[in-house]
Amino acid sequence: MTQRVYVPLDRAALERLAAGELGPPPLDGYAATDALRGWYDEGARPGADDELLEAVAAALAAQASLAGLDASGSARLVAAVDVSEVRPDESEQPGRVRLDAAVPLRDVAAVLADGPDAADDVRAAVSDPSDEHLDAVERHGLAWWGPAEVSDLAAQLTG
Repeated sequence: MTQRVYVPLDRAALERLAAGELGPPPLDGYAATDALRGWYDEGARPGADDELLEAVAAALAAQASLAGLDASGSARLVAAVDVSEVRPDESEQPGRVRLDAAVPLRDVAAVLADGPDAADDVRAAVSDPSDEHLDAVERHGLAWWGPAEVSDLAAQLTG
């Protein structure tokens, strides 16, 4: 059985993925785990369905991606991967998991990325992660890029 995991990326990881593999392991990610369900039920909305928890996991990965960007970063990047082996991360962050193997491109369902319209807000949030800038970034939705488009996305972000 496979599980969808959302893995935060930076440009270097995106380029490695475009070359055929996401790695090296271990890789941190976020998934709709029982711990995430419990955390979400406690504080937000009891009885969240799997689709909503997937969206929460993707949002957590997007936040982690933003936190990992340097000053030149202009887009949050997240790989949605389908893997069979996942282990809970020992941190106290709900939904956080660890992948102990590299992920081949064939196991990537999509890459989520900010569009060019978010670049200024992303750069502002990287240089000043105040609530104002983080909220501005969150107002931008992430576009889905198919596995066949990963090389195009990497070229767009580096060129």
